[in-house]
Amino acid sequence: DESGKIHAVIPPSDKSSSSKRTVRVLDSGEDGHFGMITGLSTKVPPKSGGHLARGFLRGSSGLVLTCGVDWTTKLWAPAYTDKPIQSYVSHSYDYMCDVQWSPTHPSLFATACGNGSLGFWNLASSIDEPLSGSNGIPIKEATGGGGEGGVLNKIRWSSDGRSIAVANSDRLHILGLSEDVARPKENEESKMMNNLKSRGFIDEE
Repeated sequence: DESGKIHAVIPPSDKSSSSKRTVRVLDSGEDGHFGMITGLSTKVPPKSGGHLARGFLRGSSGLVLTCGVDWTTKLWAPAYTDKPIQSYVSHSYDYMCDVQWSPTHPSLFATACGNGSLGFWNLASSIDEPLSGSNGIPIKEATGGGGEGGVLNKIRWSSDGRSIAVANSDRLHILGLSEDVARPKENEESKMMNNLKSRGFIDEE
């Protein structure tokens, strides 16, 4: 919301006799967002279901991404803690306008920054450094300089995860990703979770 809180509506469990839904608020004080949240992304739940804790899936399927006007993108694991487990600050100290998990790659996500740059992160490779470098990818330069450039409003992945749509004030850009970036390699989901566990961000399964 506008104050930086996340509200999660959790349906009653199959074992519950009540039909009342629970509203869980993730408000982590100084660790959370300062000001309005501008983007939120969850993962597609596995077809096999999964183990729930505190109303959220455990493991990589329960990871949540948010971004906001406080220059940050935050990674959350609500099944484990109410606090964000990692925070990424915009190198240019601009608003972060959107964030989206790849629909096909378990550890890849993209960010849209107010300075007009697109960022890519693979948490299996590094939980600290982006694939796109600290400055990101300036969309105006990457697409031939058309349009006004400036703030990126929204990003959306294609269903196959091989391209991404990027919207700014007067243009919609479609960027293709190389196979090396878009295609998940063996065990990248496990590598991401091991990276998070080794840093103490989440507990052992």
